[in-house]
Amino acid sequence: MKFLITAVLASMTMMAQDTVPVPKPLPASTSKEQKEAVRRYNSVSARATANFASADSIEANLRQWGVALHPQLISLRIRIQASLKEAQSDLDHGEITEANAAMDRAMGFLDQFAQRLGGD
Repeated sequence: MKFLITAVLASMTMMAQDTVPVPKPLPASTSKEQKEAVRRYNSVSARATANFASADSIEANLRQWGVALHPQLISLRIRIQASLKEAQSDLDHGEITEANAAMDRAMGFLDQFAQRLGGD
């Protein structure tokens, strides 16, 4: 039973390890509001990437002991990635208000993730 739980958690972790989407270059006619939203997106995604790297390192150490990350961390990681993908899509379509709302959600999930991870 312990092996089954470990296998399920490991597969969930592998699914959660998608990379954070990279923003497209801005055209020259980009508004100040759009530039600020992209700057914010870059900041949030950099913070997420750093926290994910820490989680990956911790998980690698935990595997040596036969344990895995808590499922809540895996769930939060997936939610952060989904919120960032939504923000990127909104930015690509010029929907700044919606992109900021998605980034707010990502930041909320990221704060929880970092707190549970023990850092940030």
